[in-house]
Amino acid sequence: MATAVLPLRISTSLPQPTFDCPKTAAPPSRQFTESRELTFKDQQGGLTSIAVKPWYTMQEVRVKLAQDLHPDVDHPCTTRLFCRGHEMCYNRTVDWYKLQDTDVISICEQDLPGSKATKLEVLCGSACPPALVSVLHAAREGLERGLSPELTPSGLGGTYFLCDSQHKVVGVFKPEDEEVCCPNNPKGNTGAMGCPSVRKGLLSGEANLREVAAFMLDHQDFANVPATVRVEVCHQLFGGRPKVGSFQEFKPHDEEAGDLSSSLFSVEEAHKIAIMDIRLINTDRNDENLLVRKGVGNNNYELIPIDHGCSLPNQLRLDWHDWIWLSWPQTKLKFSTAEKEYIKGLDASRDSLRLQQELSIGWRNLLMLNIATTFLQKGAAADLTLFDIASMMVRDFDTQISALESIFTQARALAETKRGGSGGLLPRRSPAITSSVPRSPASPSNRKPRRSNSVIDMAQLSAFSLPPSAAPSTKAKDDHTWDELEEEQQQESFDELFFECLHELMNSLISQRVSKKIALTTFKAASPRKAASPRRIPMEAPPCFAKFEWETFD
Repeated sequence: MATAVLPLRISTSLPQPTFDCPKTAAPPSRQFTESRELTFKDQQGGLTSIAVKPWYTMQEVRVKLAQDLHPDVDHPCTTRLFCRGHEMCYNRTVDWYKLQDTDVISICEQDLPGSKATKLEVLCGSACPPALVSVLHAAREGLERGLSPELTPSGLGGTYFLCDSQHKVVGVFKPEDEEVCCPNNPKGNTGAMGCPSVRKGLLSGEANLREVAAFMLDHQDFANVPATVRVEVCHQLFGGRPKVGSFQEFKPHDEEAGDLSSSLFSVEEAHKIAIMDIRLINTDRNDENLLVRKGVGNNNYELIPIDHGCSLPNQLRLDWHDWIWLSWPQTKLKFSTAEKEYIKGLDASRDSLRLQQELSIGWRNLLMLNIATTFLQKGAAADLTLFDIASMMVRDFDTQISALESIFTQARALAETKRGGSGGLLPRRSPAITSSVPRSPASPSNRKPRRSNSVIDMAQLSAFSLPPSAAPSTKAKDDHTWDELEEEQQQESFDELFFECLHELMNSLISQRVSKKIALTTFKAASPRKAASPRRIPMEAPPCFAKFEWETFD
């Protein structure tokens, strides 16, 4: 059996503050009195701690930090603060970032204007993979020798090739502000940062984070994802302003998967791509972002997956055409022992914590990672194939939800019922009828009939004047898209009880799939096969067919 995955635990709560109430007749006012000890780490690894209040802005924090580090220097603060993979917004508060005593904030000094014409550095606070040290050095040499980043024509966003001093492509840079639906997109697909992207469940400006996350989740280099890290690039092509984005090692290749028959790929190569895409809920695995490198031998092909910007959405929606490998016959073959051991050893809770701390991936997206990993582990433990598992995760039609989406919705409703709730919002009650509503008086039998009160225009009565209603919702009954107004309540609802219900439903769904496979295998074995009758060309065939030999067809 697969190892049970613990519920997703992402800490977002703050310590309970203490309040002081003034001894006056005025209403008591709330005041935070506690301080937080924040730790700052410079680029040489030195640590500095200062005490701050929750209401301090990050600008006040860095000014206080500069005074502690350089008390004798009086100049404008140029210290930059980075936390969870991003530069902090200096007009936001410590409380807004939910910073705790355990958080470590990386610091570096801002470059002076005109100090560097070109720059390629790992983003402050990010760890550079060992495989990228030499690649970054080679790309930096190319920039210093005047080789500008080259915009590629493929894709919807800005993707640049970086070359070394020998004009050889060594890296791929994707700026976050040039992604599709971002303000500086060079191909006209512009929009605002943080708006809905081309794929549902994803936001613009976050694809570069997914590129790094895919590499971080590729444990033991199992799926052969190229090394990727967040960098800051400054070049005259970008107007001399530093751009932040993902930098990925460029791996030489011979073909793309769409140029070859899928029958040329080994079962191991096909399985490693499918396992990775299921874990990431990759909504864009097509034959163009799967590179092929030929090895020694006739059928020795290595697959290299790239372009993971549409991974880790905040929902489980997948269409059958999102995974090109779903039609490959290799996915209908069983897992190997090594693949089962790899899947069993995955720890979604640990992966989620790392992605939250280093890339600030949202809790909803990490919840989907947790669910997909758990489902993969349960399916592999039950001896299902990748095709079986993926078929329960994808939609056959746009309007028909997948089996995994269905049990996700059922688990939420079941957990709410077990908590004693109603399973949803209470129905809206009609307003009470006030005394301003005219009543029907008791009329004598010989009185002339009058118009009934039931036909009075209710819009004229204040008791029935409801506030303007919002536009009718187009959300389907089983749609699990998110409502931002209930974010705190939603996150609390994914507790141990929810995961207990979800695991039970997953086990039931997988058991049904196993039973169907057994029944189908038994039926095929019991069904008599028709004896193949050979069809032969008759002996009296016309002379024009005399050159053909006897042929037998199955």
